[in-house]
Amino acid sequence: MDRYLQLVQSVRACTRCDSAKHKEWSPAFDFSWDDGCGQTRHRLGNPRECEHPSTYAYLTWKGLHLNSRNPELLIVGQDPAGSLNCSVEHPSWLPGEHVVTNQNLRLLLQAADVDPSRVHLTNAVLCLKPGAMSASLPAECFRNCSEWLSRTIDVLNPLLVVALGGGAWNSIVSLYKYVPPVRYVHRALGGAVVQPPIRITSSTAIVARFHCSPLGTSSRSIAMQIEDWKRIGDWLRANRQDKSG
Repeated sequence: MDRYLQLVQSVRACTRCDSAKHKEWSPAFDFSWDDGCGQTRHRLGNPRECEHPSTYAYLTWKGLHLNSRNPELLIVGQDPAGSLNCSVEHPSWLPGEHVVTNQNLRLLLQAADVDPSRVHLTNAVLCLKPGAMSASLPAECFRNCSEWLSRTIDVLNPLLVVALGGGAWNSIVSLYKYVPPVRYVHRALGGAVVQPPIRITSSTAIVARFHCSPLGTSSRSIAMQIEDWKRIGDWLRANRQDKSG
């Protein structure tokens, strides 16, 4: 089995958030199953058994799901979605093409002029949270998922990792102790978006960008974010040439 499929299986088997103190994570739809040993197990608002989100990438572009196994660009959001819209009919609900965030992300990818077959989408937290898409997440959930984010970066070995917003950036910063502190993206991320990517390994760099949700675009307009992502495209072209040359 290849390393990515091993990662997916490990994520599916994760039970780090299965605890009494997270009972509030159980949505109205009962995501439970018999584990085969006479015990009923509950997944925290996650009907897909915490499946790695890029195995069912939440955005298509130019007819492709953005779940490349050989990406040059890895985009890390905060979490897949809220569980508010989950139902028996749609147990794995994720935001669709009509959602403004996804429409904006497609505009940003177009601005960067990247190949959709070389893009991979993931999140800092992989489970569906309780409530709406805008609901907050406990810090513990980011910590519990940090290994999966680290392994995703290691297995996919992208040229560039883009963190969408402070939550994703904080998760990445926690993995690489020598990266500048979190104030690099705080103060509304204003300083981060004009900084060049930071090298975290010999082959991978990271950079912060505003989230392209309506909340994110209220702090930095989509027009300004498009210019930010054009710089990502410039960086990728320059470093792609360096890598290939």
